[in-house]
Amino acid sequence: MKTALLFVFFCVVTTIFADELSKFNGLRKKFAEDNGIPNMWALRYSKMLLDIAESIPCPTEPGADWRYYYTIGGKNGAEFNRHLFQWFDTYKKTNASMVTAQVKQWEKGTAYFLEYVNPTQTEIACVDKRCYIKSTDLKLTIHYKRMCLFGPYNNIGMTVPIAQSSKRLPGTQCGPNGERQDRLCVPK
Repeated sequence: MKTALLFVFFCVVTTIFADELSKFNGLRKKFAEDNGIPNMWALRYSKMLLDIAESIPCPTEPGADWRYYYTIGGKNGAEFNRHLFQWFDTYKKTNASMVTAQVKQWEKGTAYFLEYVNPTQTEIACVDKRCYIKSTDLKLTIHYKRMCLFGPYNNIGMTVPIAQSSKRLPGTQCGPNGERQDRLCVPK
């Protein structure tokens, strides 16, 4: 009986994680296609990042070889992300220097939605952890239910403005250790 319960628990956790991983890789594919990013890597699960995520407090700061963001923030989280997306889309081409300066500022903590689409990251782990962010711009407090770590780098691996007119195809510049698979880079 204990073995059956453990197996069912493992299957449920694996299913939830597989859905989460699929969601993040889907976001990465779409962002790479929309912005002509040829070196967007697929994320895969990292036990090392999981161990770190389980042991760190919230809020936190980026580690030597990982970055973080939160997910499942309810209505306020969705509004906050929508606001950031709109801001980014509005200014990434018309005022790239302002966006670059803001991203540099964000690199000291979290770069919010850019963490999901940071092209050079290849690893992810998410844990249930209650975290919150206060948005002074929107006068919101967002209570998140999960924290995700992305590795193995602690910088944002893209430049602004993103050259959408480059006609570069996602997954076509994976370097000598990668290959294209479903429009993302994966290890050979």
